[in-house]
Amino acid sequence: MLSLLLRNIYRNRRRYIGYLLASTIAVATFFTFGFVASHPDLSRADLPDVVLQLLLIGQIGVALFALFFVVFFHRFLLRLRGNEFGLLLTLGMSPRQLAAMIWIESLTLAALAVVLGVLLSLAATSGLIFGLSRLLGIPPLPVVFAPSALIAGCGFFGLLFVVDAALSARWMRSYTPKQLLVTTRVRQSASLSLPSIIVGLGCLGVAYTLALVVSANAVLGTASMLPIVVLCAVGTYVLFSQTLVLILTRLRRRAASWLALLITSRLAHRVLDYARILTVVTLLSAGVLTLMGVMIGSLAYIRQTATSAAEYQELVQIVAVALFVSFFLSSLCFIAAASTLYVKVFTQIDEDRRQFAQLRRIGLSRRGLHLLLLGEFALLFFAPVLIAILHSAVAIGEVTLHIIPDAATAAISGTWLAYAVVVAGYLAIFTLGCGVTWRQYTRLALRH
Repeated sequence: MLSLLLRNIYRNRRRYIGYLLASTIAVATFFTFGFVASHPDLSRADLPDVVLQLLLIGQIGVALFALFFVVFFHRFLLRLRGNEFGLLLTLGMSPRQLAAMIWIESLTLAALAVVLGVLLSLAATSGLIFGLSRLLGIPPLPVVFAPSALIAGCGFFGLLFVVDAALSARWMRSYTPKQLLVTTRVRQSASLSLPSIIVGLGCLGVAYTLALVVSANAVLGTASMLPIVVLCAVGTYVLFSQTLVLILTRLRRRAASWLALLITSRLAHRVLDYARILTVVTLLSAGVLTLMGVMIGSLAYIRQTATSAAEYQELVQIVAVALFVSFFLSSLCFIAAASTLYVKVFTQIDEDRRQFAQLRRIGLSRRGLHLLLLGEFALLFFAPVLIAILHSAVAIGEVTLHIIPDAATAAISGTWLAYAVVVAGYLAIFTLGCGVTWRQYTRLALRH
C-alpha cells in the first residue's frame, strides 16, 4: 500500500504541485500573521487599535481562504483521478482500501504543506517584522515567535486537513467503479439556453446596480455585499457556460480560416468543463484587483483629507498595515487562480496528444498546432481576467462614488490611477504565466 501511495503521488506530481504550493503559502501566511499579531512589543507600541485588528482580520481572511481552497481544490484533483480510482476498484481493491489510500495520501500532502509552511514562516517572519516596523514608523522590533500562534496554527490546519481527508475518502467511497470510469471519459456537451443567458446577464446587471446605487446607503450597502457577490458568481458562471458557448458557436460558423475553425470548435466542445474553473479564477482575480487598487489608492485619499501631521501619521500607519494584509491575501488569491487554471489545462494533455497525432497525419504542420494552442491558451487565461477587470472596475467605481465622494478630484484620480497600475501589473504577470504554461504544454503535447 505504501509503495502504491508513493507512486501515485509521484505520478500525479504535476497536478498536486499547485495544490501543495498554494497550501504551503496559505499555511506560511497564517502563521506569519499569527506571529506578528501576537508580538508583545507591537501591542505595547503607540499605534492605533485598528492596526492589530487589521492583522487579526488578515489572519481570519487567510483561514477562510484556506478553508475554501483546500476543500475545493482537493475535491477537484480527486475528481480528475476518477479513472485511476475506478480502475483500482475494478482490479480488486475494496472501497475501504481505496478510502484508506486517499486518507493517507491526503494527510501526507497536508503534513508536507504544514511543515514547509511553518519553515517558510519562520524564515520570513523576521524580515516581515522589520519591514512592518519601517512601514509603521516605529523602532525595529525584535524577532519573537509566540508559542500561542504556533499552537493555534497547528490546531487549525491540523483539524482542517484531517476533516478534509475524511470527507474526501467518504465522498470517493460513494462512487461505483463504473461511475468513476464514465465521469472521466464522457464530456458533457454544451447546450444553449436563451433564458439562462438572459438570467445570467440580469444577475450581473442587478449586482452592478446594487454596487453603484443601493450601496450609497450605509445600512443597505452593508446588507447588499453578500447578494452582490452571489449574483456576480452566478452571472459569471452563466457568462462562461452559456454566453461564451453562443459566441464560440457563432464564430465557428463564420470562421475565415482552418485555425479559427479548430480553435472555436475545440473550445465550444470543452467550455462546460472550464466554466466552473473560469468562474473561480474570475472571482479570485476580481478580488485581487479590487483589494490592491483600493489600498494603494487610499494613499492619495489620505494626502487630501488629513488635517494635521498626527492625523496623517495615524492614517498612514493604518493604510500601511492594510496594504500589508492586502498584499498577502492578494498573493494567495493569485496563486490559487493560476494553480487552478494550470492544473485544469494539463488534465487534457493525453487527449490532445491523440488529437494532434491525427491532425499531423492529415497534414497540419507543427507550427499550426503551436498557433492552435496559443489561441486556446490566450482565451482561457485572459477571458477570466478581462471579466475580472470589469467586476473590479465597478467595485472601484463604488468606492469613488460613495466612500470618498467629498474628496478632492486628485484623490479620486489617484484611486483610478492606482487601480490602472494594479491592472497593468496583473495583466503582465498573467501574460508571463500564460506564456510559460503554453510553452511547457506545447513541448509535452507535441512530444513524439
